[in-house]
Amino acid sequence: MDTYDPLKPLKRATHPDPAETPPGPTPEREFILLAAEASRRGFKNGLALRRFCARNDIPIIKVAKKQFVRPRDIDAAIVRNSAPARRAAAENISAAKDVLRSRR
Repeated sequence: MDTYDPLKPLKRATHPDPAETPPGPTPEREFILLAAEASRRGFKNGLALRRFCARNDIPIIKVAKKQFVRPRDIDAAIVRNSAPARRAAAENISAAKDVLRSRR
């Protein structure tokens, strides 16, 4: 299965014959509709994913009225955001809160 390139002109999608499709997982697409990726990842709506992309410098490809993102870019941003330094800071904050509660 070819990857979809949103930079090419839009053309009608054709569905392959199921008998010709090899068994197993489908290959990852290069670009996914922003709204579809938002619902797949559990964002409230497409606007929430669009804002996440803006905060994390993830490019959004616009073709006509459709917007596409690369799932790989979103995965990389999630990994960057969950860096050990952020986790350590969160642990330090929770430890400080515990100390403050114990002093009461």
